[in-house]
Order: sequence, then C-alpha cells, then structure tokens
Amino acid sequence: MRKLILLLSIIVLSCAPQKAKIMVALPLEGSGLSYGLDARDGINLAVLNLGEKNIQFSYCDTEGNADKFVECYEKAKKEGANFVIGPILTREINEKAIELINKYKIPVISPSISTDEIFNKSEYIFAVAASNSIIASNLAFVLNSANIREVIIVLDPNSEYSKDITEREKKAFEKFNIKVVDEVNFRNSRSDLINDLKASIAKFSKPQAKRGKEQAEIKNAIILNIYAVDLDKILLDIRNELKYTGVLAGPDAWDEVKEKTQPISGENFYIAHFFPLENQKTTEFTKQYESQFKKLPSSWSALSYDAMSMLINAIREAKAVETQRIILRMKYQDYEGLTGRITYGGDNRPDNKSVVVIKYSGDTKGFLRRTNVAGTYAQ
Repeated sequence: MRKLILLLSIIVLSCAPQKAKIMVALPLEGSGLSYGLDARDGINLAVLNLGEKNIQFSYCDTEGNADKFVECYEKAKKEGANFVIGPILTREINEKAIELINKYKIPVISPSISTDEIFNKSEYIFAVAASNSIIASNLAFVLNSANIREVIIVLDPNSEYSKDITEREKKAFEKFNIKVVDEVNFRNSRSDLINDLKASIAKFSKPQAKRGKEQAEIKNAIILNIYAVDLDKILLDIRNELKYTGVLAGPDAWDEVKEKTQPISGENFYIAHFFPLENQKTTEFTKQYESQFKKLPSSWSALSYDAMSMLINAIREAKAVETQRIILRMKYQDYEGLTGRITYGGDNRPDNKSVVVIKYSGDTKGFLRRTNVAGTYAQ
C-alpha cells in the first residue's frame, strides 16, 4: 500500500503542469531606483491584467549596475529560469554580462535599453523599445520639418546611452543637412552647463534678412541628451538666464521632466516611447495605473508592461514552457502595445518601431503625433 501511495504521488507530481520561471532584474535600491519601481509596477500590472497562471517569477535587485546584474543572471541560471526581464539601464549591461548571456543562453528581455550595439552582440537579448538610431532619425526629421538648420548638442561623456544617442543623431542630422555647430559636455552642474552654453550659443549663425517672401526663417536648436533629475530647471535656466529663444529638444531622456513645474517658455519637444493619453488603450492603462499606484505611469512603466505582456503571449502561443519554443514565438511576435505596435521579423528587436513626439509647453506635456523612422504618421 505504501508503495502504491508513493507511486501515485510520483505520477501526480509528474503530471503537475510546469510553470515558466521568470527572473525580473531591476534596480530596486540605489541608483536608478525610481525607474526600477516604475518598471516593477508595470510588470505587476501586466501579470494582474493577463491573469496568466502558467508562470512564476521572482525579483532580483541590480542596484543599477552591471556587476549586480551579472549576479542576478547567475542566480537565474541556478534557479533554472527560462527568461530574464531586465535590465532597464544601458550601464547595467557590460561585456561580462553579454559573455554570460551568450554562454547560458537564458534569454533577456530589456524593456527600455535602446543602444543598438548591445543587441548586435547577442541574439539572446531582446529589445522592446525603439532603438537610439530610430529615436535619432525621428528627432532629425522633426527638426528638419521645423526648418532647424543648426544645433548644439549637450551630452554626458560618462553615459554610454548619451554618447550613443549623440553619435546616432549626428549621422541623422547629416542626412537632413543640419549642422552641429558645437558639442557641450554636461558635468552634472547646472551652473557649469549654463556657462558653457553661453559661449556655444555665440557660434550659431547670425539671423539673415529674407531674400523673398517664400524664404522661411532659419532656426537653431539645443539638443539635450542627458538624464538629469533637475532637467526642468536646466531648461528654465537656458530660457531665463541665457535668454535663448530657439528650440529646445531631446530624446527619451526627457521623460525626467515632470509636469506641473514652473512654466517653460518657447518651443520644447522630445521623442519618447509612450504618452499616457495618446489613445483609448493608453488612457485606460493610465487610469488603472494611477488608481493602483497613486502616480502617473512613465515610459519605464509602459515599456515593462509591454515586455511582460509579449512574453506571456509567447508562452501561450508556444503552449509549452521550454525556452527554445518560447524564443521562437518571441521572434515572431506582433503585438499592439502601449508603446506602439511591436513587430518582430525573426530577429531580437522590433522592426521599425514608432515613437511619439511630445511637446512641452508652459507646464504641461502634450501629444503631437506618433511617427516612425520613415517619417509617416499615425495621428
């Protein structure tokens, strides 16, 4: 009888449905904390809304650095994880991390990393966000549409993201005959930046008289490729202290600018992945998110929601928890997400993903349009 009970127990256990194991590696303490918490909330909301029972997941704190992410990835290997969601910051992936990912072949889905080169180094690292080259191309397209002919670029020399997006922008500007008259290094000091920009602005061409009614005014812009908690104050300083009246623009790093700060005058816009009130789907998500977490969702929230949703879709389509079968479904996902349509054509990153153009006028953010790298629009 005892042998029979033991045998039945073994049969029951062997028939028990397996669950896909997912490790979520985010900065939950220290550097990058606010981004990590937003990403965590987006992931949790996706799991809640989709109601998937065939997964189990755990969290690992990367603390916003690559060494800690490597530890998390090693832990995922020991725990038999099928997938890792994260990291979300470019600095969290280094050569050692890429080497391990290529060795262990546990796929990594990064909700927000956009640096092209990272995804070229491993087929097991999946992108969700539009790449820096797409962001840069759209920024150049919008600037050209506004008749911007000269720009100054502000970059952070200690940020791989900032350096990469700057190089992508410079190539894109060349295609539209937009001249980069100067590059200014941000040294994490608002006062130093304002002093440096004072000299740079003098390098812009002087306004020329129009030679005919058909000739449009030639304008210039300052591009800020920096993450800074006081970015709104930097924009104000440029407007108020330098009396700069040209265009201020930037990439997705501008999500750091918070609404309901002191009004910022002039033309200000940036390229981003998500706008809370773009359409019915994003509006409903925003209402639910705000009700659940008592704050507005960020791009980190929406991108992470999309990352988890796509993975769950792939698991359901694979009808199994084996990693290779799920990878195959991931590589051909076609998902209408909060951050736009996300379509994979057999690769590890979305094909020609769209972005949103957000205008920052006065003290509010306004949706202008969704655009893709080819310059077509979905109003």
